[in-house]
Amino acid sequence: MLGLFTTSVLGFGSTPAPTTVTGYIADYACWNSGFAMDTGASMTMQADEHTVHCLKMSVCVNSGYLLVTKGEMDAEYTMAADLSGHCFDDAVAILETMDDSMTGPKVEATLAEDGSCVHLKVA
Repeated sequence: MLGLFTTSVLGFGSTPAPTTVTGYIADYACWNSGFAMDTGASMTMQADEHTVHCLKMSVCVNSGYLLVTKGEMDAEYTMAADLSGHCFDDAVAILETMDDSMTGPKVEATLAEDGSCVHLKVA
């Protein structure tokens, strides 16, 4: 009984810490088609080669952004988080500082417990 009480008291009011995930900015238009519009790079195999130029194209910006990651043992990139709201604004600001010829904008996202993005910065 004491163990249950201790767990309840310790768990009361605690807020889970946000998690950080490092990955690449991708846009939904290219991600959903499977290929980068400007270079034809595979989004699941070569998301790190997605160009800033492509990410700034209006069709790509208007489709929204997502964060994609690939573990050391993973063969393909997968979606890690939706970059909407404040994180979309962060992504646009980050991309504006980068030269169009650059590839693979690597970023670090801070995610809330529910997986939603709360902050995005250059990794």
